Amino acid sequence: MTVRDKSPEWPIEAAFDCISGKWKSLIIRCIAYDRVRYSDIKASLVTISPHILSRQLKSLESDGLIIRTQYEEMPLRVEYHLTPAGLELLPILEYLCCWTSLHFPERITSPAGKTRRRFFCQDSSENFSSCSPAENIF
Repeated sequence: MTVRDKSPEWPIEAAFDCISGKWKSLIIRCIAYDRVRYSDIKASLVTISPHILSRQLKSLESDGLIIRTQYEEMPLRVEYHLTPAGLELLPILEYLCCWTSLHFPERITSPAGKTRRRFFCQDSSENFSSCSPAENIF
């Protein structure tokens, strides 16, 4: 028996390597349309530890989905924003949210009667023929 090479065999495996895990897609959501500081991301994702957040940001940066910009001023200021590849990922993540809402509504913890906020603000909902934009919950 040989040890399997760690590189993905299929493009979908490589894609999920970039966005898998509990935090990466949520971090992408936090910086979707703006330059955001570390403290803003941490404030949005209250339960993430600083160590995990730093590790996930480094991973997203090495995958080419986010850009880290450090400003040489006192106090030091660091901002994150999406690369063009990261921006192209937003409608895909929105589609996954829509798909989940349609096929696995029981896995979504927010009550159906409550107003659901869309985190991906670009109006790409016309691409989802059977999904109402109000049902997107990322």
